[in-house]
Parts: sequence; C-alpha cells; structure tokens
Amino acid sequence: MVVGGENLLRSVCAATTEKLGAQLRIYNEYGPTETTVGCTAHCFDASDGDSVAIGGPGEGMSLYILRPDLSP
Repeated sequence: MVVGGENLLRSVCAATTEKLGAQLRIYNEYGPTETTVGCTAHCFDASDGDSVAIGGPGEGMSLYILRPDLSP
C-alpha cells in the first residue's frame, strides 16, 4: 500500500496492518503537493516512532535539502 499526504501516524499503520494482515507492506511516499510524484519512500516498520518517516530517494536517485536561496 502506498500512502501520501499528511503526517502518517504509526498507530494508523499498526491498526491497518493488524486488520489486513502482516504480509501487508505500507510505504509512506512524499513529494511535491502540486503533482502526484513520489520523491521519497519509506516502508512502515512496527518499530517506527509516532510518525512514519518520509524515507529516502529511490535507487539511483539523489535527494537534496535546500535553503531558501537554493544552496544545500
């Protein structure tokens, strides 16, 4: 299951996994609001904190966090 949008809570993932089965994999995907593009992804793990991480870039991709002046 790929989920995107607001803050994804661990409790929501845990309840969903409990209801649909342990074989379910939930990926938290993150990207720009204006489009349906996933820039990062993280597979939910029961040991995640209160909020599920937005993850990292896909294989062969890079991710940069920039300041307002576009410097790294």
